[in-house]
Amino acid sequence: MAGAKPFFFQELKGYSLNEIRERLECTSENIKAYINTLRKYGIVKIVKKDSLDFADLTNDDLVIADSAEEVSGACYKFDFVGVIAVKDKVVFCYPKYTTSEDYKKIRDELKLAIKAIRKYDSKGELVHLHNRNDKGEYNKLALSLHILQDYFENGVYTNIQEIIETNGEGEIDWDRTINETFAYIKNNRPYYLELKTRSSQNDDFDYFKRLHECIVTQCSKYLKELTILDFFDMSEVLLSELDLKDFGDKDYILYRLEREIANQFITRKQNLLKTLYTFVATSGTSSQENSYSLYGTNCMNLVWEKACGQIFGNIHDQVKSEIKKPQWFLNGGCFESDTLIPDIITKCVINDSEVFCILDGKYYLVKADSCISGNPGVQDVIKQFAYHESFHDYLRTQHCESVFNAFLFPLSDARISPEKDILIRGFVTMLKWGVEQLVPIYLVFLKPEYVWTSYLNGSIQKPALIEAMKRIRLEDVFRNVLRYPDTLRYME
Repeated sequence: MAGAKPFFFQELKGYSLNEIRERLECTSENIKAYINTLRKYGIVKIVKKDSLDFADLTNDDLVIADSAEEVSGACYKFDFVGVIAVKDKVVFCYPKYTTSEDYKKIRDELKLAIKAIRKYDSKGELVHLHNRNDKGEYNKLALSLHILQDYFENGVYTNIQEIIETNGEGEIDWDRTINETFAYIKNNRPYYLELKTRSSQNDDFDYFKRLHECIVTQCSKYLKELTILDFFDMSEVLLSELDLKDFGDKDYILYRLEREIANQFITRKQNLLKTLYTFVATSGTSSQENSYSLYGTNCMNLVWEKACGQIFGNIHDQVKSEIKKPQWFLNGGCFESDTLIPDIITKCVINDSEVFCILDGKYYLVKADSCISGNPGVQDVIKQFAYHESFHDYLRTQHCESVFNAFLFPLSDARISPEKDILIRGFVTMLKWGVEQLVPIYLVFLKPEYVWTSYLNGSIQKPALIEAMKRIRLEDVFRNVLRYPDTLRYME
C-alpha cells in the first residue's frame, strides 16, 4: 500500500454505487468487496434516497440487501467521521457540515474534527483497538496511532540496570562493602580503602526496550505507507532496523511480555506492555485481502455535545439535584426513578440579571426551504420544554427571571454571517404548562471550527454566548406573552 492515495467521502451524503466505484478508482468486482467490508462494520449503510441527507438515520430508512449492488430507490451513505484503511484504499470521511469543495480545506476540517475526537476519546470510549467482530481482528490503524502517541508523550520503554562498582560515584552499599572487602583497624575503628557503590542507569540493551523501538518503527512505517503521518501531526520515527522475528517466534515474545507485565508495577508501563502484547499477538493475522482498520467515530454527536458543554461552562452536576424525580406509588410504597438529564446547564448575567441557560448540543444540519428538514424530532422538542418545566421551583426560589432554552447546531454555511461565531437564527415553540407559556427554544448555530478549537484549547466562550443572547429579547420566565426574536432575517 506504499504511497496510498486518499479518497474523500462526506458523512451521510448519498452516493450511488457507481459514484463510489469511480471515486475509489476500482473495478465493478472490487467495489462490491470494499462496500461489503464497510457495511459489515457499520461504516456504510444502504438507505432510501428520499431519507433526509443530514438527519439521523432510522430503521425505516435502511434498505436490506444481501450484497453491494445498485438498489432501486436507494443510495449509500458513510455513517462515519475519520480515516479508514480498507484493503488497498485509504478513505477520508469528512463531517457532514463541511461545504467546501477544496480538498485542502476539507482535509483541514477533518483534521480538526479528529483532534476533537482524540480528546474526547482519551478513555477509549469511541475508538477501539480491536475491530468489533467475533474473529478478534485488531484495528491496526488505531493501535498504531495509540503506540506512536504514547511514544511521543513518554519515550521508549526503559528498565533500570543496577551497577555495582568499586569506589564509584554512586551511593555506598555498606552491606557489600562490609561483606566483600577488607577493613583496616586503627584505634578500634575500621577503615575501608575499597568502597562498593551502587548506581542505576537505563539498560540500552534491555529486551523490551528494543522490542518497543522495533514496534514503534513498524507503526510509523505503516502510517507513512498510508500517507497520513502528517495528517495526525506525527513525524516519521526510525528507531530500529530489527524485525519482530529477530526477537524470537511469536509465542516466545508473548511469553516474555507476560512475564514482564507480571513483574511491572507501574501502571503506565503495564498498559504499554499490554498494547505491545496486542500488537504482537495479532500481527500477521489479517491478510492484505481482508485488512480493515480505522480511526474515527460514527458517534460524532457525542463529541459535539461534550465540546459544547465544555466551552459554555456546564454546571449540570451542581444543579442536577434540583430536577424532580418521577415518583412511583405501588403496593403501598413510593419509589423514585431516574429523572431527566439535560445536556448543558449554565448561568449568565445580562444587564445585572441572571439568566438560566438550558442548552442541548444537536449534531443536526437544519434547513428551511419550502419546509423544515434535518431538524430534531418532536420528542426532542418536548424533552427540552420538559427540562425547563422541571426547574420551575428552583428558578422561583433563586428569583431567576429569565431562561434561555436552546438547541446548539453546527453552522454549515459560514457565508450567512462570516463575522459571527455564534448566531441565533430562529426558535421553536409548542407547549403550555398550565396557564404559563414556556419561553421558546432558540436555534443557535455555532461555527464548528470555533467549537473544536475552543474545546481543544480549553477555552470558555460564555462571554461570546452572552453577546449573542443580547441580540434577542429574553422573556420573563413567568410571563404569558412572548415577543419574537429579531433574528428572523437570518432564516434560510
